[in-house]
Amino acid sequence: PNVLEEVEVNERALRRGRTAEFERRREQGRGSFLTADDLARNRVNSLPDALRTVRGLRIDCRAGTSCYVRMIRSTNCPPAFFLDGFPSDEQVLFTPVLDVGGVEVYRGPSETPAEFLTSDAMCGVIAIWT
Repeated sequence: PNVLEEVEVNERALRRGRTAEFERRREQGRGSFLTADDLARNRVNSLPDALRTVRGLRIDCRAGTSCYVRMIRSTNCPPAFFLDGFPSDEQVLFTPVLDVGGVEVYRGPSETPAEFLTSDAMCGVIAIWT
């Protein structure tokens, strides 16, 4: 038999696509992040329940049909929503938790990454990844 050289596997090298960008932003330390592991560990039933753990958000849901999300510092200022990198609306909060791979929350334009800075993102951003 031939003996091969030892190979070191680096987790970063295994990241690809949207997951890689999510992890890159998470490592930068700006914003709040929820991973699929966080959602499973906290045993939440819905994304609004998970988001209630994020500092700086006010969430009010009515009978499972609509959710009112605001940044605490400005009750008249809703965040922009993104689903898999594309602009969305608050209905994205009804994405089944089991389908969610990660959530990013930015509380204002100073911490929002350039890829999410739109005219609707001046009050913050909630980005959901499936």
